[in-house]
Amino acid sequence: MKKILLLILFAVLVTASGCGAADNNVTKQEKVTITEKTENIETETINIQLQIPQITDMQNTEAQAEFNKKFDSVYELKETLEREAEEAAIYSEQQGFPFWPYELFSKYNVSYNQRGYLSLTTTVYSFTGGAHGLTGKTTYNIDINSGNIIPLQAMFNEGVDYKEIINKEIRNQIAQQPEIYFDGEMGFNTISDEQNFYLKEGKIVVYFSLYEIAPYSSGIPEFEIPLSLIKDDLKPEYQVL
Repeated sequence: MKKILLLILFAVLVTASGCGAADNNVTKQEKVTITEKTENIETETINIQLQIPQITDMQNTEAQAEFNKKFDSVYELKETLEREAEEAAIYSEQQGFPFWPYELFSKYNVSYNQRGYLSLTTTVYSFTGGAHGLTGKTTYNIDINSGNIIPLQAMFNEGVDYKEIINKEIRNQIAQQPEIYFDGEMGFNTISDEQNFYLKEGKIVVYFSLYEIAPYSSGIPEFEIPLSLIKDDLKPEYQVL
């Protein structure tokens, strides 16, 4: 049940929708500044290390506040695990079971922050006993001026079969190391309508959750798609990333 709860909380962290409309009279903003909040706690029952990003100078202040609120939602997971760790420690002592301290680590990475677009990924790891912990990644691909999240489909020209274009490249990369992925129905079939991805200069990086197309030992699979391969299929504003 605790694993299920954690997955639900990760899903809350993953939810990322558009957060506001830009003022057309404001000069176009090319980039934003990211600052960091940290929290480190280590007790007999839990080890917590949090690095939480904050957008500080977005002209679209309404969107900025909404995104910072999403980044801060890791505190909800922190409070849940602190409570559960205390309960588990007490129960283990009563039953004579060994207890391993819980863990919660969060960090972030800014892979793109220019030309009016921000791509920021948060990574949250938690351990609540068992063979290993859980890692979840959430990416916010943001149009800095509109405050909207950019879905993968929105980057492509209308009528382009963007899924098949990306599927083909992913299959080619999987074929180079097939042994680290699931095969058959458990393996890769197609990207989803809400596919996880982040931006790098000159690239789109598509990634999948733990166990989604590969065993835990393979980590979180990532596939870099060079823009040079798909440039003609992209809308003009995304061809120069």
